[in-house]
Amino acid sequence: MNEAFLKLDSILTELKLARDNEDNIQKSIHHIGELGKTVGFLFATCCTTTREPLYQNMYRIMNDVHGKLYSYLGHSH
Repeated sequence: MNEAFLKLDSILTELKLARDNEDNIQKSIHHIGELGKTVGFLFATCCTTTREPLYQNMYRIMNDVHGKLYSYLGHSH
């Protein structure tokens, strides 16, 4: 779980810089994928009824951010 929060911290830092910098947008998109992989591992291996809503909410948020980043590149989902 700590790894997921470290990745999230990295994404948040890049997002502050991303909007006007295509390289940072691409890095953020990549890191969201990496975070999704980590959350998926946690979901599959240590999912409890109390953690399941947390993981689902993290996926919803990552999806929203991912879509917003692609919109900065001129793409839509």
